[in-house]
Amino acid sequence: MRQKRSQIIVGKFHLDLDRVLEIEKESFGRRAWKADQFRRYAAQFPDLFLVAKVGSTIAAYSVASTRGDRAELDSIAVAKDYRNRGIGRAFLTILIDKLQQMGFATLSLMVRRDNVAAIRFYRGLGFRRIRTVPFYYEGGETAWRMRLELK
Repeated sequence: MRQKRSQIIVGKFHLDLDRVLEIEKESFGRRAWKADQFRRYAAQFPDLFLVAKVGSTIAAYSVASTRGDRAELDSIAVAKDYRNRGIGRAFLTILIDKLQQMGFATLSLMVRRDNVAAIRFYRGLGFRRIRTVPFYYEGGETAWRMRLELK
C-alpha cells in the first residue's frame, strides 16, 4: 500500500533524537552518525532538519544544509518498517518544495556508487549525476555527486 503525501506530517527534529538515532543505526549500521553530528546540524540548520511522522511515529528524517543559493542533502533515511511505502519519495518531495519556496537554486547530494537502490530513487526524483568522487567515503569507497535543479 502506497503512503499518501497528505498522511505524512513533517516536523522539526527536536521531537525525538533517540528515534532519529535508531533510524540512523538501522539504516547505516557501523557508518551511522553520532548524536553530536545531528545536534550540530539541528543548531546550524534548524529549518532543514526534519522528521516525517506517520501517525505518532517518526518514520523518516532528513538533514540538509545550505551555502549561498545551494542546498545539500546531507542525510536521509526511512525506518525499516516504513520502507517501500512511498514515504521517502513523499518526504523528499516536501523538502524539495520547501527549498524551492526558500529560493534555493539546486539540491545536491553524495551517494555511494554501488548503492543502486538509492541512485534509482534519486534519479526518479530528477537528480542527475554530475561527477564521480573517488575515495569520498571512509574506507576509500567512491561516491557519485548528484544534483537537482530547483529553479
